[in-house]
Amino acid sequence: MAGTTGTSFRLIHQSRVFDVPSTVDQKAEVLKQVPVAAEEGQPGPLANLEDIGPMEVSSYLMLDQQGFTVWCTRLQELGSVLEARGCRRSLKSLKVKFVDETVVVPRLFQFAEALQTFVIAVCIGDAPISFTSAAPRFHLDLSLLHSPLFPSAPSPVLETLMRQLADQARQVTVDTRSADLATPPTPAMLDMARDLAFNKATSVHVFGVDQPAQAAPAPAHPDLAIIDRIQLMPQPSQLVLDKHTALAAGTQLASKMPNLRELYIDNTTEERAAEAITAIGCEREPDVVAVSDIREVGSGAIDIGEHREGFPQINEVVVVLIGGSWWRHRPCQVRLFEHEVAAAAQLRDGGPPDGPAGQNTYQFEHQTGQPGGQSDVTILGEGCDRPRRSGGRCMQSCGAD
Repeated sequence: MAGTTGTSFRLIHQSRVFDVPSTVDQKAEVLKQVPVAAEEGQPGPLANLEDIGPMEVSSYLMLDQQGFTVWCTRLQELGSVLEARGCRRSLKSLKVKFVDETVVVPRLFQFAEALQTFVIAVCIGDAPISFTSAAPRFHLDLSLLHSPLFPSAPSPVLETLMRQLADQARQVTVDTRSADLATPPTPAMLDMARDLAFNKATSVHVFGVDQPAQAAPAPAHPDLAIIDRIQLMPQPSQLVLDKHTALAAGTQLASKMPNLRELYIDNTTEERAAEAITAIGCEREPDVVAVSDIREVGSGAIDIGEHREGFPQINEVVVVLIGGSWWRHRPCQVRLFEHEVAAAAQLRDGGPPDGPAGQNTYQFEHQTGQPGGQSDVTILGEGCDRPRRSGGRCMQSCGAD
């Protein structure tokens, strides 16, 4: 950076712009080479400075309290360097570039507060502020809006930051493991949620907590008001729900996803999974509904036919068995009912059933970590001799506990 000082200094004087991507430390180092105003009250050599170029920031500062404190101090020093040389509310824009994976955590609120102080000192009143990320993909967690650190009166910088991060996010998440969700959102939180538009997001992921078999049910959070406030998400086609407490929030989010085509449900009971599929898929024709790590199903039996009321149409069932070598001695039984499922026996390594209706047994190869592991899979139909096709597709993944 030192080798560019002379060139940068000339650029500042000639074009009123210091358009060099650099950190706050590097900017201060260069700008210190500019002399301060000769006398108090004089405009100073940087009185007409309009742009200081992209401000490069490491997102990992958000995870390092000490490093973040140092950065805030350096930002204040940069502001002092600019003001001492006449740059007082003259910058016409401010660009901030996260140089690595964008980390969106509650400390982001303090980051925005520090930037707001800087902007008030050196930028014109309506200076546009832009935030970009070098990482092509990052996620924004809506649970952030429930943080106790969320300000009661968000600054313009924070509002801009949250809107732009939402617009750039490729994945939307909700972490129901957060204890903060039990606290009702403030009006400021709801107003912020209303302004968020996830125009580039392609998937939505909800994290929950498990429900132990011999314990009291894990608490399910009530409907999250922040989800009701966000705008429709036009692009996300994939919704992933992980564990018991994710299902309620996932059902809410599905209503914001007009393009939902793939539903994945993991780590919950058969009953809860069926409820979620019915609530989310009954008015849709999803391409994929995948259910994995189902709990409380004994040896692994999943009765699709029991839940036919409200289920999306299914034309293919793919059974994936994942387990150790002990699976060889524990067959998994999948019971399908022809009048509901239609394509009752199209297995990954077998063709349509050719034997008598109701009892078609296939050897189904599964992942054991060792070659040759197999399990018996029994298909039970009701007067079914050949599968018929219908709209939609369902993948069922089952595993015994």
